[in-house]
Amino acid sequence: MSLFKRNKKEEVSETTQPTQTDAIKVVPPKKAIKKASSNKQNKSEIKKGQISYNVLIHPLMTEKINLQMTHNQYVFAINPKSNKIEVKKAIQETYGITPIKVRIMNVLGKAVRSGRGQFTNRKNWKKAIITLPAGKKIDIYES
Repeated sequence: MSLFKRNKKEEVSETTQPTQTDAIKVVPPKKAIKKASSNKQNKSEIKKGQISYNVLIHPLMTEKINLQMTHNQYVFAINPKSNKIEVKKAIQETYGITPIKVRIMNVLGKAVRSGRGQFTNRKNWKKAIITLPAGKKIDIYES
């Protein structure tokens, strides 16, 4: 039994003091390593330049939306995790126009038939209806 038991002092001295002949690298404990993603300043710096890229997916074009454009309302598909404030900042950053009103709605994915008698659902997504001030327009076809 004494062959299998070791003293804790011997284990500590072996792990903390590597010899020159051994090619073992000493790794600091995990608590000492800090991740860059945990720093709040780094997250805010990344978000400032990429708000529109992360929030706005693409503009939507249908007959109903074309009628809404006469009332200065535009519709965009957006990231499902984004909110009204982020959408407003993204529109301001991308097109240089501050919207008056932003409305957001969740759209459930449709049931689609796949195969014989099997139904699956498309992805759920989110859309935003943006109202601009009078006289301001966005060229969706160009951009």
